[in-house]
Amino acid sequence: MTRIDNAVSAANEGAHSGPLQRSVAAVTKVQVLQSGGEGAQGKERLVDTRTGAETATDAQGPAGVHVDLSGAGKAMALGGGTTQSADPNADIDEADLPDVIKSLLKRIREIREELRQKQEELRKAMADSTMRPDQRKMKIAMLQSEVMALSSALVAASQALNKLMTELELSMDQAAAVGQLMMA
Repeated sequence: MTRIDNAVSAANEGAHSGPLQRSVAAVTKVQVLQSGGEGAQGKERLVDTRTGAETATDAQGPAGVHVDLSGAGKAMALGGGTTQSADPNADIDEADLPDVIKSLLKRIREIREELRQKQEELRKAMADSTMRPDQRKMKIAMLQSEVMALSSALVAASQALNKLMTELELSMDQAAAVGQLMMA
């Protein structure tokens, strides 16, 4: 009897531009059970599907984390692409909305992403004990003002979107589509 489990061996940090596009080496764990009466023994080996290298392990398996991958995950692990579309705004482009609404929705997404990044930078700066206290305080103040500016820009863009939706008299379906795209 043969049982195949999939595990991730290592992430190739920095191989691609984004964290979702990191390639990982797929490792297939194959366990062969030999029946020999009541005392069946398990023999395992790890096979790196990129290099073909095999590593023997004991019956309890290798130390580390075991991960079962879906079909999409296996494709990503083998460098077959990502599960996300290449264009993060493809859903906006495909929507039946006026172009001015589409461009405003895209800008709102950009602002949200910038805001998320600045908030992450702020969190890291607050936890950074390697900086001198005065440097850290200045960096935190700068990042806080950037977060406030981006928050204000997000509110202004959302208000502009609401005003445009009213002025253009969108249908119920279009208004619902805008709501869904805002939440995505």
